[in-house]
Amino acid sequence: SENGHGVLFHRNVEDDHDHMLNTEYTFFLTLSPDGADISGETILGSYNAANGGASYWGCFVATAGGYAALKHLITEDTYELEQIAPDGSVIGSQTLALTPDEHELPLLSCVPVGSDVALILYYFDEHRIHVTFWGLDGVFSGSQDVFINFEVEHDENDDAGALIAAAGAESELGLFWTDTRDGNQELYFSRIGSGGELLAGPARLTRTPADSRLASPVWDGEAYAVTWWDSDGTDEDIYFMRFSPCP
Repeated sequence: SENGHGVLFHRNVEDDHDHMLNTEYTFFLTLSPDGADISGETILGSYNAANGGASYWGCFVATAGGYAALKHLITEDTYELEQIAPDGSVIGSQTLALTPDEHELPLLSCVPVGSDVALILYYFDEHRIHVTFWGLDGVFSGSQDVFINFEVEHDENDDAGALIAAAGAESELGLFWTDTRDGNQELYFSRIGSGGELLAGPARLTRTPADSRLASPVWDGEAYAVTWWDSDGTDEDIYFMRFSPCP
């Protein structure tokens, strides 16, 4: 963010009396823009099997006032969107009214979209990407499902997290994924409004005889820019594309 680089990380500490019982602590700190100074180091939460507690999932994004993180209260089995100031203090926390389906939280990533946060979930058995939008006040804005065709093995070397990516603009999300509906793996794209409406797509972005995958997109303020891994059948290279969304 404009205040520096926020860092959220976990550290496991072994119990002195019960070496089978580890406590997972979640820490936050801010690095200065040049990475030389550390400030705001704070323990946000902790969890162990005996006492419960809170765990932070794979959702940590910069916001206008600091950062937002997704917090799982283990004992209550609820999820909160927590706002964190650059000094490490928690300045707000709102419980998310997730549906029973969403509550399984097969979370791939989260992306800031304007003043909202988009949670990107993937249900492997259904070949379904589920995008749900939440304000920092915990208010639900909308959701959208995108059904895709993956004919690839779901294992450690080829999981959905490597095949689905997104970038947030001011009022929409650009969703990129690798799809095999045309035979080989090609890159596809959809635009989803922050209210959950499908604005455009699915649109095919690549047309190569080999596989296209590992998209890494950003929104630069005017257009989507994306890099991806591709092959022309003989050589493997990193490719780049920039395009503006249609109105």
